[in-house]
Order: sequence, then structure tokens, then C-alpha cells
Amino acid sequence: MSVAPQHDISLVLDRPDKLYTSGDTITGTIHDWKPHLTNGASIEVVLVGRSKSYIDFSAQNFYTYTGRVPLIYHTTQLHPAQSDDELHFAITVPDHVQKDLSSVPALKKRFDYWTHSWSDSEPFAKDPQHALPPSMTMHERSLSLYRQEVRGWGQIRYTLSAIISETAGHGKNSVIQSSEEENVIITTPRISVEDWEREPRENQISANIVTFINKRLQPDAKVKQKGVFDKMMSDDTPKMSVQLHTIVPKIAVSGSTIELFMRLHRPAKRYAKIDFPLPLITLQRAELYIKETITTRCSRPVLRFDEHVYEFPGHPFAGQTCRINHTFIPTVDGTNYQPELCRAKFKIPSSCTPTFKTWNMSSEWSICGTVFFKCLGKETYGTFDSRITLISKPRKSGAGDGEDSEASDDLVDVGEEGDGAAIDWVGGAGQVGGAAMNLANLAT
Repeated sequence: MSVAPQHDISLVLDRPDKLYTSGDTITGTIHDWKPHLTNGASIEVVLVGRSKSYIDFSAQNFYTYTGRVPLIYHTTQLHPAQSDDELHFAITVPDHVQKDLSSVPALKKRFDYWTHSWSDSEPFAKDPQHALPPSMTMHERSLSLYRQEVRGWGQIRYTLSAIISETAGHGKNSVIQSSEEENVIITTPRISVEDWEREPRENQISANIVTFINKRLQPDAKVKQKGVFDKMMSDDTPKMSVQLHTIVPKIAVSGSTIELFMRLHRPAKRYAKIDFPLPLITLQRAELYIKETITTRCSRPVLRFDEHVYEFPGHPFAGQTCRINHTFIPTVDGTNYQPELCRAKFKIPSSCTPTFKTWNMSSEWSICGTVFFKCLGKETYGTFDSRITLISKPRKSGAGDGEDSEASDDLVDVGEEGDGAAIDWVGGAGQVGGAAMNLANLAT
């Protein structure tokens, strides 16, 4: 029978607070090992990554479905000399998850604990060697579905430990000495600054209908005489529906400041019939925020390909409010609005985990907002929700494994402008910074 691990040695990281990424070298020292007891055995430093997801149903609270996935089991061996000095080690973070980890002896011992096979479906990773997902924790979230509550939580964790295996003899048990596990924080792969600067700046447009209901839209309209029942069942108040176009970047860096653009456009006639001149509309203020949706899946205990998959939206945060006075002006013929844009800057918090996909978890980010308008003395509002992909901060090219590459200034804060919560709006009566901006050029 196996012997429980004994924590007779200790592992200390040189930089326990560093944010590592693929290709980085993790260094540290091993202490308290006793060379006279190892009989020349080697010390193994092990970098382990695992992703765990959990789904629980309120009507079935006697059982929690789990998905436990090994991501990496990366090792390096050290052969210490017969001395009591501290032992230095270095281990490199892999570029991607490892394939066929079911054959690793340390994982094979608990084969039923791990899930090694998943169905090929969106929005999860399909490549058996996809990029390492970032360290993250999804605290418990819940949603109501079919008259029951579904709860989900999970985490992606990387740890480093030192292990000494000693064999007492043929046919006898092995005694394992190990250090406590040290958490290692890993983020998604970083591209170089040069590659990021060459990356095409593509935007996306979300179109949402905003409806204005106001008697002053058509003050000369004749009102037909109706009975009490007809007045209750109909509404002759003039209505006007226009499209709110919001332009958001497709990709952005966590911790950076992005620009959003908005304009009004008259929708097609099938959405709203407007038989009166378009009025001036003022964008008074906007409330912007960011939110994350995490999709988790867990395999059922008997049929591994019979899976539970649920999306768990998070609460919006990093709310930023701005009061403005941008007026959208109709065209000369009064049938549409001029194409000038209203511009805003939104600070993405550095705490936002980059977008990722792995076997049992995936994340998506959205920039959302509520925009408040005033038309002919009456207020109304519109909303938008636009997906955005977040990536890790780019690094300077040529950064290797030397001391310079370990310095924090190798990570470039692309577009950062401080941690202030204010939004910088530039607007006015039909202009942005004094110059018209073309919608087509931004929506590429």
C-alpha cells in the first residue's frame, strides 16, 4: 500500500508574484532536503495544471457533476550533490496543453478522477494541444432554468512542487517526500509589440432599435373620435424608431483603454413608418460596463460523452458613467441622420482575465451600455451589447530568459491611460473633435 506524501522538503519561488506566460522560465530553490537519505535519488520538480468545473442542480442536490481535466504535467529532474546547500531549479512554462496525459503514471493512478475525453463541440477547445488557458477562479454563479436553479463554479490552477521518490527495495513500497504545492499564476500567450502593431484594427457594429414616443413628433396629426374601449385598446401617440449603431473593437488588451463610437441611423421602413421630418436628438449620458460569461461543462459519471453544458453570465462591473451633450442632426432632406459619430473611451480593468477556451471551460467578454437620449423634451434610452476578445499585454520583442526578460517593464501597457473611471467623450452638435468621421472606415 502506498505511503502518504511527507512534506520534508520545501520549495521557494524566486518571484512568487510574477505573472508567467508560455515560454517563461520559473526559477526557485529547494530547501531542507537531506542528501544522506536520498541515496543518490533525483529530485523531480513538477509543474501541474488542471481545470475543474462543477455543476449542481437544486432539484438534485445530492449529486454535483464534475469535470476535472489535466492540462499539463511538466517535469524536470535535478541530481543534487551530497551537500546540504540549497538547490536551484529552473522549469519552462509549455506553449500549450499536453496531449495524452492519461498515460502519465501520477495521473493514471487516479484515472477515474480525471476526465480525459470530451465531445467536439463549441464553444470549447477542439485542438488537443491548444494554448494554455489562464489561471482563473469562477466563484459560484446561478441561473434559473426549467423551474430549477442551476449552480456552477470552477477554477484553472497551476502549481509547482518538488518530489523525491525512494525505493526501499524490490517488491517493497516507495516512500514519497514532497514539498507543499506553490501556486503559479499563468496568463495566455503574449504576442510581441511589433505583431500587435501590425494587427489589423477591426471593429464590429451592433445595431439596436431605440423608440421615441412623443405627441410633439407629429403635432398636426388629426385625432379621430373614438369610444372609451377604442381609446383603451389603441394608442395614436406618434412613434419614431431609429437604429443605434455602436462600434466596438473586436480585440483589445486587458488593462487598455478602448474607443467606442455611436451614431443614429433611420431603420428600414419595415421596422417603423415615419411620415414626418426627423427631429434633433441629444445623447445626454451613457452608462458603460463590461461583463464576462463563462461556459462550463461536466461529463456525467457513466456516459462520458453525455455532458452538461451551461452558460453562466457574470455581473457587470467597472461601470463608468458620463454626462454629455451630443446632438444628432437630421440630413438636409430630413429623412435620415448625418453620419457623424459620438466617441467615448472605456478603460478595461487589468483584472479582466483574457478570453480563453479549454476542454471544460470557456470565457467571453462583452462591452455593454445604456445610452440616454432626449428628444422634444422627453427622455428615452437604448441599450447595446457587443462581444470583445481580450488578450494579454504584448511584450517587447527579443525578451529572452535572462534578467531583462524577467523585469516588469518588458510588458507593454498598450493604450493604458491610468486607472481613472472617467470617460472622455468628444461631442457636440453633429461633430467629433471638430471633424466628421466616416462610419465605413471604422466598421472594418
